[in-house]
Amino acid sequence: MKGAIFIAMNELVEESFGLPVWLNALDKACSDGAYTSAETYDDEALIAIAQALSEDLNTPMPDLLFAFGEFLFGFLYRGHPAYVDRCTEFFEFIESVGSMIHKEVRKLDDEAQPPTVSLQRHSSSEGVLSYRSSRQLCRLAEGLLTGASKHFSINISLEHQQCMHHGADLCLIKVTQVDG
Repeated sequence: MKGAIFIAMNELVEESFGLPVWLNALDKACSDGAYTSAETYDDEALIAIAQALSEDLNTPMPDLLFAFGEFLFGFLYRGHPAYVDRCTEFFEFIESVGSMIHKEVRKLDDEAQPPTVSLQRHSSSEGVLSYRSSRQLCRLAEGLLTGASKHFSINISLEHQQCMHHGADLCLIKVTQVDG
């Protein structure tokens, strides 16, 4: 996993809970906390930090991953606004994630392992996101979807129709724009 993801987690924790909470999580995860954006680190290192935070904050891991995903959208947007700003609406952006953004990520870094995502639109306000990743961070993906919906000033509901955590080959997440 790219160091930028670790840096985003650091920012979220420091902004929301303070530096001591971050340092304690690093200590529990046996991490020195020295991450650089472009370097690749073991996925297990981030999971260990997240598990430590889950325990320290008395927050279930799925809820922590969702909150991180929501924050991560804004973090990634600040670094790469052109990927989002070229889209005029939420569902157009979600369609571009797998077909354009992750494709560009792979071109720039042959070590990158972004999830495989695609959106099958059912209408202008509803679609089903297909998510597949060996990391199985579907709750983080749901948080990213929520962060994106806020960026586009819409409200969404999410329904996890099938999940890798329950034996499925991939996750299917129904995304519906709702009146706010």
